[in-house]
Amino acid sequence: MRQGVSALRSRLAATSAQCPSTRFVLIGYSQGAQVIGDTLAGGGVPGADRIPAVLLFGDPTFNGRESYNTGSYSAARNGVFARSRGALSAYASSIRSYCNATDNFCQRGASGAGHYRYASDRTAATTFAVQRIGG
Repeated sequence: MRQGVSALRSRLAATSAQCPSTRFVLIGYSQGAQVIGDTLAGGGVPGADRIPAVLLFGDPTFNGRESYNTGSYSAARNGVFARSRGALSAYASSIRSYCNATDNFCQRGASGAGHYRYASDRTAATTFAVQRIGG
């Protein structure tokens, strides 16, 4: 995960420096979602003021009690590496974290193939991102 966080921070810094008006929509699935969350939770994110939308799918660090969660998840269940509640509060209005009740990575203890079934969320996710961008 540290390599992913370092790579994302580096890419955000480089792009921010080269293209100062660029806005970022961060999208991650599974470990990619975890990398994005770890990056944001770590603070001091390059270009943070230009991240209007963050879309997470099947995040193993899912915390069932966050306001930005969506999907068929149970609030009583967390991911296999649950993040502390409020760790992403600075970005809460920009995040949508999609978790299926049968996803055993974002809903520890669940059984089923829900981790591989996020295609049906793409329209809602895209609509959220476009609204956050202002399009």
